[in-house]
Amino acid sequence: MTDNTQIAGTMKEYCLNIAGSAIVFESAGAGSHLTVSERCSGFMDSSSGVPDILIGVHSRSFSLPREAVKVFSAPAADGINGIGIMHSPDFWSIWKHNRHIFITTRLPLGNRSNAVLIIPMSGAVWELYVDSGGQPIDPFAYPLDGLILYYLTVIMGGILIHASGVNLNGAGYLFCGRSGRGKTTMARLWESCGATVIHDDRLIVRHTEAGYTMFNTPVYSGETPRLSPLGTIYAIEHGHTNTASALNGAAAATAVMANCIQHNWSAEIIAGTLSTVYALCESVCVKHLAFVPEKETVKYITGNG
Repeated sequence: MTDNTQIAGTMKEYCLNIAGSAIVFESAGAGSHLTVSERCSGFMDSSSGVPDILIGVHSRSFSLPREAVKVFSAPAADGINGIGIMHSPDFWSIWKHNRHIFITTRLPLGNRSNAVLIIPMSGAVWELYVDSGGQPIDPFAYPLDGLILYYLTVIMGGILIHASGVNLNGAGYLFCGRSGRGKTTMARLWESCGATVIHDDRLIVRHTEAGYTMFNTPVYSGETPRLSPLGTIYAIEHGHTNTASALNGAAAATAVMANCIQHNWSAEIIAGTLSTVYALCESVCVKHLAFVPEKETVKYITGNG
């Protein structure tokens, strides 16, 4: 879970620049006051310009259209330091009506406000309703942060992936795999060898003018935006020796797709993500890697491309 510790003060509008995308949050009423979590403060952007999305924030409840249909539901059983804070079979849900999706959730921290995020399938103006009881609203609080980033990334033609990413001497490496496969371990190994860790948990990968680029996202306090060109993707697991083998075609796409964050309710979104992943795998080398958690692994990888 991300850290939602808030910094002091409220405001009527602010912008976060994440993965090269400008997300503007704007109070949509006299009673709406916004606050920002400490983990996001380093991503605040005061430069003017046209935002990629503008999210109007309302301090009141919202009723779904009667014709809206539930298409996806995510359960939750979360805690902090072993202490349960929420258990719900329906932590957040996605509803669809016409060309809009409606995401309903209950924010698990603070006053546990009900929230509805409204996203048009085309268009850059979104709406967020939070029944906050007059309290300042953090519109990027968990789980809204991941939901906003996922749908923004999908719309922008990128992927949101559970992975660690590093840059050593200008070369970028991304390591993906299921929980326990060694993503954080790999990040620490490379950091001990002088590499810059882009992130060790949640990355956005998108095509830019410089080619495929990986970006960090605000998960931990004190982070600032980091990015790196992406040269090689490794699907990793622990092994007895360091062994790498190339993956191509469907095997490469499957290895990457398996670690992408996905809401598999829309055939249109699934097809778009699959197309994005195939294009990525055609441009960036993808390998399977069994590794041992030692510094020699870094030498092995850099010596083998």
